[in-house]
Amino acid sequence: VQLDKSVQSLLPLWEWFEAQMEWEERDEEDIKQELEGQPEWMHPYILEDTTEPTLLTKAIAVDIANYFGDTFIAHNPTISWGYLTRPKALDGVNQPILVGFRKKVVVNPRTLIRVCVSEEKEEKNKK
Repeated sequence: VQLDKSVQSLLPLWEWFEAQMEWEERDEEDIKQELEGQPEWMHPYILEDTTEPTLLTKAIAVDIANYFGDTFIAHNPTISWGYLTRPKALDGVNQPILVGFRKKVVVNPRTLIRVCVSEEKEEKNKK
């Protein structure tokens, strides 16, 4: 895969990553902890999802998220890496996030990739 920060480079990178993804059974204790912090109506969904990406898959996903962020910045001159310290409930608070969007919108590329990885478990999608 030619990683030249072109938008087109994201497609073969993701296709390569699809072949690398591995899943493992979730630990009962982890599931129990996740249930404690969620409303009752979410419990069936949490209990249904018994697998998670392996540590290696998660690590590669973080690298891809960083590359995605750098690629986004390369094509959008107002966007840059930054971080916010509040509000505390913000996804990515005190972590590198993309800033510079209109109306103070921020984007956490790790969350975007995490969602894509989760969706991959259900159905492969190169795009």
